[in-house]
Amino acid sequence: MKDRLRQQISAALHVCFDRGVLHSENIPEIQIEVPGNPDHGDFATNIAMMMARTEKKAPRQIAATLMEALADSPLLARVEVAGPGFINFTLAPTCWHQLLTDIMIQAEQYGHATAGQGQRVQVEFVSANPTGPLHIGHGRGAAVGDAVAAILQAVGYDVQREYYVNDAGNQVATLGRSIWLRLRQLNGETVVFPEDGYQGRYIVELAEEIGRTRKEALLALPEEEAVAECARFAADRILAG
Repeated sequence: MKDRLRQQISAALHVCFDRGVLHSENIPEIQIEVPGNPDHGDFATNIAMMMARTEKKAPRQIAATLMEALADSPLLARVEVAGPGFINFTLAPTCWHQLLTDIMIQAEQYGHATAGQGQRVQVEFVSANPTGPLHIGHGRGAAVGDAVAAILQAVGYDVQREYYVNDAGNQVATLGRSIWLRLRQLNGETVVFPEDGYQGRYIVELAEEIGRTRKEALLALPEEEAVAECARFAADRILAG
């Protein structure tokens, strides 16, 4: 819409030059901004102030001249001069009709572009480690990550999404050890729980659950084997959740 408005302003300036009411025929870059106050319209330009020196006229006089040339534009419902020479534009509701038609015709391709030129991009997001219950941050990260990837793809990048469940490594080993130690505490042992162990109530609940069917067998295993079995049990339970 800003481009269409720039075209309207440029055309109106040339009308003014042809009529002889403006003389320099030197058009600076036409800047279009959204006013901070919605009462000032949909868009505004300072073009009259930028032309004041070359035209040797007051900005408000240039703005009024330009406003007259814009008066018949079907794009605009209202044009006003404000302040030291700003021109405020209120768009006509019908100006959006062609845009809506374009959206309907292009459907899912609307807004797609080729700016990315096929460059490869990898977007990594979430990587939800099954070391605890999922929370709202996991859901938000999935939505934001997928949206970023979709936007990049829509503007022409070759996008790969990296979204995986990290159910191996040190974090899962710490999960298993945390459950193993809680299971031993539940069995009446005095255990020093490490600072890097997982502290949540869910660890105790998982230890209680595995203990109902596997306590004796686990307590009879070498520690590392017991920890590995607790880790796999817990990761599977959390993934199922």
